[in-house]
Amino acid sequence: MNKFKINKELCEFYGILIGDGCISRFQSQGKTHHAIRIDGNSITDHKYYTDHLRPLIWKIFQRKVMVKHRKVGNCIFLMFEYKDLALFLKKSFNYPFGKKGEITISKNLLTNKNFLFSILRGLFDTDGSLYFTKNNSEKRFYPIIEISTHSKALLKQLYSLFTELKFNVVISHFQDSIKLHGKENLIKFMRLIGSSHPDKISKFDFWKRFGYCPRIDELNFEARVKALNKGL
Repeated sequence: MNKFKINKELCEFYGILIGDGCISRFQSQGKTHHAIRIDGNSITDHKYYTDHLRPLIWKIFQRKVMVKHRKVGNCIFLMFEYKDLALFLKKSFNYPFGKKGEITISKNLLTNKNFLFSILRGLFDTDGSLYFTKNNSEKRFYPIIEISTHSKALLKQLYSLFTELKFNVVISHFQDSIKLHGKENLIKFMRLIGSSHPDKISKFDFWKRFGYCPRIDELNFEARVKALNKGL
């Protein structure tokens, strides 16, 4: 009997793995180990890891994990061993061990819109970004959602999926990301798919309230939240 229930939470975790995760299978002290690892940025992702990703892993798998910092660069990661989960992801979703290569979202999950939206949310929160450009204005008012990937197969799949969902989607000049431009795309994306990432949510909320959103070097997460909380 399958011990893992395919639901929205598991699908969001699967999307996170497609974005910034990997599964390693290796030998140590005469035993085969299966490790799930997710890497992020200590500046923009730390609150997402501690406040959402850790509780999500506990809720789905009852695994306590620690967010760790790499010695070099602004890098954080979490890792836990779980053989049954690694084999389940491999068998059910064809998630590879080692390099992800030309990974795509499993076709088994595409017909359920709630599952698909959860996968896209996890992917957006890890390999996606939300930023705002000036477009000949004084302030950064024009929103762009971008999801990057090294997988050409995933890029093509994302383009098709967002097109089917009636988004206006384009592939970037360097063929390494899809982009959703403009107000209508952003509002629809946040309504259907949304985000679990505090930094991305705060950008969207700031833009909704003030009509623009500065770059992180102009207004960081803490300052953004402080501005949003004023007068509440």
